[in-house]
Amino acid sequence: MVAGGGRSACDSVPTRSLGVSWDITDEVEAAARLEQQARQLQDITRRFERAALSTHEGHWEVDMATHRHWASSSYYVLLGYPADACHLDTLEKAQDLIHPDDFNRTHEITAQRIADGALYDIDMRIRCKEGHYRWFRLRGMAERDASGKTVRVSGSIHDIQRQREAEGALDLARRRLERAIRGTQDGLWEWDFTTGTFWVSPRYETILRYAEGEFATRGLSPNELVHPNDKASYEQVREDHFRTGAPYDVEVRAAATLTAIDTPMVYGVVREESLFRSVAISSAG
Repeated sequence: MVAGGGRSACDSVPTRSLGVSWDITDEVEAAARLEQQARQLQDITRRFERAALSTHEGHWEVDMATHRHWASSSYYVLLGYPADACHLDTLEKAQDLIHPDDFNRTHEITAQRIADGALYDIDMRIRCKEGHYRWFRLRGMAERDASGKTVRVSGSIHDIQRQREAEGALDLARRRLERAIRGTQDGLWEWDFTTGTFWVSPRYETILRYAEGEFATRGLSPNELVHPNDKASYEQVREDHFRTGAPYDVEVRAAATLTAIDTPMVYGVVREESLFRSVAISSAG
């Protein structure tokens, strides 16, 4: 590089040129490397964001000294905002999105986990852009300085709305089934041969004059209840059912509280784990 110049005092015509040159190859190459690294970092960031969105996950970080809050573009997208949004820039703004019914529980758990230096994992509802709430799983971990003071907390949010809806539907179905079981006049039972467990409905125990829960407490099984004179035919019907798929419909005498003999009808259908291997039998009696 050259700079400088000179003119004569009389006619102002340039008579010489003075300057200096230096090699800037290193600076140019360094600038090129920085530009390349910046592009690589942007590519990595975009890949990370795409991966986060594919798993319905967003990331965040809080500076505990300033309460500044950073969130990834996937975080904003999960809440219905544009990817380039950045308005949730303080801890207070982020906390304002937590559902009122979840706020105290979330605050207490996070405060305790941060104090203990432990990872926290909380299910909570967060308000989205349109004003509705969705279920998210919040995970976080505190970072401390050399003196042990918490300097920042970072973590992720994971969209679990569908999971919570499925759990709610399953719970509703379970409660409906429980009401149906208690309402029917049949005694229901299920025998799982993989675990050796035998479940009966409250009505089944009532029919045989047992207290509710007594079957589980005493570990009773059908073989113990069948009258000795009926066991051969009972076991033959069961064997034919497993081997050929013949109807499982047999009349036996069953012990009521293991002291008297009654004759309830036992019938049922098999539940199969694979094509030819029966693992459990369910029935009404």
